[in-house]
Amino acid sequence: MNCRDAIEILDRMIFEEVPANVSFMQHLNTCSSCYRAYTDALKAREVMNLVRNSEPMLRDPGELTGNIMAAISKGPVKTFVVPLLLTRLLVAASVVLFILFGYEQYGIVKKISSLERQCVEIKPGSRYSDLLQQASTMNINEAGISFSELERRLYTEKGRTPLSALFMKKQLDQRNKK
Repeated sequence: MNCRDAIEILDRMIFEEVPANVSFMQHLNTCSSCYRAYTDALKAREVMNLVRNSEPMLRDPGELTGNIMAAISKGPVKTFVVPLLLTRLLVAASVVLFILFGYEQYGIVKKISSLERQCVEIKPGSRYSDLLQQASTMNINEAGISFSELERRLYTEKGRTPLSALFMKKQLDQRNKK
């Protein structure tokens, strides 16, 4: 007997529950791959039998229908309802959070507007006007310059005062926030 014949017999043994013959058992003693297939097939048959035996069976269909009709006649099932007090507390908390975040945003916009007004009031020719012009054309994020590097450049190259460096920092911070 060859392996192909042994596998066909194995399939019939497992799925059709045909008993094994002597030549098949002799082949299993000589062929390790067919023996492994045989042991795996026996395990698969055990699992299939467990599944078949554990399937639910309907013993009395009339009883099932009666149970369904009884459940329908009882009416709807009660569901969990959120108490009115809890609902009101959640709404109040949402409103408070909305107001707090809105007020915070209002404060930020107010500060930015104030800085913009201060920048507009700088007169041409003042000691801050050229610094403001430089700040409006510079994008510190694209340049990759830190504030300390910018401050060092202002001190050494332009001869700026510490006050103008602080003003420049405020301008750059304002632009980076946008």
